[in-house]
Amino acid sequence: MLLGSVAAYYKYGDRTEVVEKSLKGTHEALDTLLAYLGTSLSEALSPVLLRAVEDDPSAESVSRALTGESFRDAVSDFVNGEVSELLQYRALTQARKRWSKWAKRMSWGVFALLVQEVVWTFLFAVLTQILQISTGLKLAVVAFTISGVTVAHCLICAGAMLYYHDKITDCREEVL
Repeated sequence: MLLGSVAAYYKYGDRTEVVEKSLKGTHEALDTLLAYLGTSLSEALSPVLLRAVEDDPSAESVSRALTGESFRDAVSDFVNGEVSELLQYRALTQARKRWSKWAKRMSWGVFALLVQEVVWTFLFAVLTQILQISTGLKLAVVAFTISGVTVAHCLICAGAMLYYHDKITDCREEVL
């Protein structure tokens, strides 16, 4: 069990490589969406702002234009026209955030498993080899149960990471 814990920690303990592989392209997709939404918003609001400045270039006039009905209509038209892109941006950022949360839980779970296995190995070695004390079945069952719960935690984290990675992949494919 200790060797498996060491291997799992080597693979999942440092999230840098896992994050880089799993979130590859996510920043590009978000940047693409932001650029598209920024351009669309600019195109939707430019006529309203240009009319306000052409009529009266004072700050008061521009302020009235920003609180006026034509400005609200332009924003409303933008939101209604780009609702799918706005929702896509939200879905992608939330999936990335949730994937990161589960990756954090996974790496801490693997670290906890490694620490537990080192403690159990040391405890059993000291008790049985050095102190010549029979550990009995109860201690072995306790050690196995605690390790089993930690492994189950890591498996749940891995499943959640796969789920959110699939969501990220789906969003990226739609955007790019």
